Amino acid sequence: MSTGGVPRTHGACGALRGDAAPIRGVAFHLRAIPFCPVAQRSMIALAARGTGWTLEEIPGPDKRRPGLPQLVVRQSGSVDRIFQKSISMVEEVEALHPDQPLYPADPEARAVERALMELGRGLQIRLSAVTHARDSVENDYAVHRLRQRLNLVEKTLAEVPDVIARPLSNVGVVFGPTLWRIIFVDRNFETHLLSGLPRLSAWTQRLSEHPALRLVLGAGAEETYRALLQARGVPLVSKVDADLWRQAYGAGEPHRGAG
Repeated sequence: MSTGGVPRTHGACGALRGDAAPIRGVAFHLRAIPFCPVAQRSMIALAARGTGWTLEEIPGPDKRRPGLPQLVVRQSGSVDRIFQKSISMVEEVEALHPDQPLYPADPEARAVERALMELGRGLQIRLSAVTHARDSVENDYAVHRLRQRLNLVEKTLAEVPDVIARPLSNVGVVFGPTLWRIIFVDRNFETHLLSGLPRLSAWTQRLSEHPALRLVLGAGAEETYRALLQARGVPLVSKVDADLWRQAYGAGEPHRGAG
């Protein structure tokens, strides 16, 4: 897979680079496990501004690595600054691109969007529980909790039409990698997670077509994600599990994994 337009190099740590130039005097470097959604948020935020980055993928066990992910900001004449929280990474990219804001100018509107970003962060946590479930029972509970959060997002989007009408906001930056994954599992594993959620489905489709998301999650991304899920052996990708749900509810019913 390539990220930011340049193929992975070989060695102990794969190095990837965004294909745009960094802003003057500032370099952005990411350290993360392979195909990390948190790192992808920062990449999307940078790609939306035409700013380059480097990515150091740290191989290892399929579990959260202590101290990762990281966004390292290197500025001429100052020490490196390291950010480890997802929202703070996006905020730092925003702060260093004052002429290309993804936040609205109104402070109250910014506060609303920050609250939505936290909602998106929680959505990824619930999706991760599904994609790391160890058995069908754990999968059912995890999918049920994920659907609860998706229903909450659907209701919330009705109250913020301006946010989802914009081509890309920081809310979209945070939600983007998660919704891309949800589209993928819906399409490939009959999960129907977005079934009955028209606002969220439409917004997800628009986000997936944005050039910044297409750059970060472009050629090879689906194959990479499929391989990660299959390597984990999660119930989500089990044909046997899918066949059982199909027998119980019919091929067209959106009940698989609903718990």
